[in-house]
Amino acid sequence: MAGYEVPGAVEEVDPRLPLLAMVRQGGLSPELQSLFRKHAHKAPGKEPLVKKEDCGPLAKELQRRYGLQIPLSEDLTLAQLQDLLFASVVETDASPSATKEATRSAVAAVKFRSPEETLQVISVLGEGATGRVVLCRDKATGEKRALKVVHKKGDEEELALRRRTAREEVKHLQALDHPHVARVYQHFEDAQAWYLVLQYCMCGDLEKIMEDYREDAGGYGLVQMPVLFTVKVTYQVLSALSHVHGRGIMHLDIKGQNLMFQVAYRGTILPAESAAHPAPWQAVKEPHVVLVDFGTAQAVKQPGKQPVGTSYFMAPEVWSSQLTPKADIFSLGVVLFQLLGGKLPFSVPDNIDMAQAYWAMEPLAPWAEVPYVAPQCQEVCDSMLTPSVALRPKAEELLLHPLFAELHGDAEAKDEDVELPGHYAARLANFPGRDVLQKCLRMRLAFAASANQMPSFRRVFLALAGGSAAVAPRRLAAALAGAGVAPAQARGAVQALAEDGRVGWCSFVAALADLGDPKYEGFLRQCFDQADQDEDGLLGIEDLARLMHADCGKHAVLLQEYMVALCGHDSPGAKFEWSSFLRHFRSDPGERARDGESPTEAPRHAGQMDDAFKQWAGTLLDEAVQEMTQ
Repeated sequence: MAGYEVPGAVEEVDPRLPLLAMVRQGGLSPELQSLFRKHAHKAPGKEPLVKKEDCGPLAKELQRRYGLQIPLSEDLTLAQLQDLLFASVVETDASPSATKEATRSAVAAVKFRSPEETLQVISVLGEGATGRVVLCRDKATGEKRALKVVHKKGDEEELALRRRTAREEVKHLQALDHPHVARVYQHFEDAQAWYLVLQYCMCGDLEKIMEDYREDAGGYGLVQMPVLFTVKVTYQVLSALSHVHGRGIMHLDIKGQNLMFQVAYRGTILPAESAAHPAPWQAVKEPHVVLVDFGTAQAVKQPGKQPVGTSYFMAPEVWSSQLTPKADIFSLGVVLFQLLGGKLPFSVPDNIDMAQAYWAMEPLAPWAEVPYVAPQCQEVCDSMLTPSVALRPKAEELLLHPLFAELHGDAEAKDEDVELPGHYAARLANFPGRDVLQKCLRMRLAFAASANQMPSFRRVFLALAGGSAAVAPRRLAAALAGAGVAPAQARGAVQALAEDGRVGWCSFVAALADLGDPKYEGFLRQCFDQADQDEDGLLGIEDLARLMHADCGKHAVLLQEYMVALCGHDSPGAKFEWSSFLRHFRSDPGERARDGESPTEAPRHAGQMDDAFKQWAGTLLDEAVQEMTQ
């Protein structure tokens, strides 16, 4: 009967429902904002803050009203409270037993904010079924970024899939560190979408490069790309894939649209991106490829059970759900044939049954239909297009093919024969002895810099890699010894730089950067000014913490030590000026470049602290404090 209620029965209402509604709306309700203001303190000119001693009463009210048990033990802004509350609803079960570690992990994974807070939208670069890619400008630095937008649309199942895909892409990108793999700077979400702030490649993708080249050639017939361009592109993508596969990841959608281009500068950095857009021929002459879009990427140890990719580029075995890293090699082989022959080698139907029937006929690449191709190029392409997974070579094997001999160091050379410039050897050897402030600024530079604008560093990195995707510790140690570095010092440098048995690109750049070079003064000045929030030209202990992404409480002993070093004391209100900060980064004579040698590269902007840097800095600072207090 309508309106009839069983005596004593009470409908259970989840107290989290109001918070879920706020998540959808992208902001806290007036009631919760009022609750925050009730416990907050507001100093003149400062943002309202709930002090850590007042967090207990606030936490009790949150538990009573919303059933959330969130440990609050540090000063809290309204934005931080919103992150905590939203993360507890979206990422955890929000039960009273939720732990502090789970909540903090959730906050790290979910960041609720609007892109307009930090980015200025310029134009739409492309659109797809699940979202779009937008060209933006970082409001703080002026740097251009590519913003990947994944819309929150569809039913619960579709939303869950998109959420998982976006976060898997972030996880994969954060695990990679290579000059030819796209860098993710930040990731966050609001009520409408998930956002990934990515490296922007101003020359477009391979499809655009080929289209422009075809138009310049008359716009008809089969147009082959220049052989040197083709070899360089293939080598760079193989180098990226060797690194990706070595980290246990498969891309699974290698195609021209996912190979973005920058100009690989040979010397000093050219004018800023805000100047003229490089002409297409510049990217053809000196290509720097960046592998993008890890939205379909999967872990090698946990492959999916469905075909993945774009039909014309998918390996035969992928249609039978056999996913391995060698599927990427086949896809790159299709791209290589396209570059060499001006057309796709196979016309694969976009249907599982029809595609399997197509490959059952064992089609061959149609070399007879294309103009002349150099024998070595055809040999490499055929090996990549081998239908047999067992016979198809790995990326690192292909990198050693004679076709690429001029693009990397001699992989067969003895380790001690790899030459390392003396000033580079000195910088690498001295890196373990750098203080934490030096390391933080150097790594911040490495994360902010663009690999295509660091040709000298990139050449040395590839020479040391010797055809691999990263520098082997033994090879670096031998090169340091060959440059006159003492064995113990060489071992210390390798130990400080190597991670998971290899020396990655960012660590290598951080060690090689000479912050004492006048060319880096602009970078250091921007770091200083970004930390100087009250714009008085001086930095105090809170500013220093902001500069290093340190915690004033947890890392207090370390910050106090630097205040003494930079301004002579750490008394309350102590501050240091720009000249004292700059002197801290003076380089040793042996680290300076000699006359006639390649100039040191310096980035144009300090950049915002990206997520990878914050994670790295937190670990470094924690270890430093632990060593000081032991």
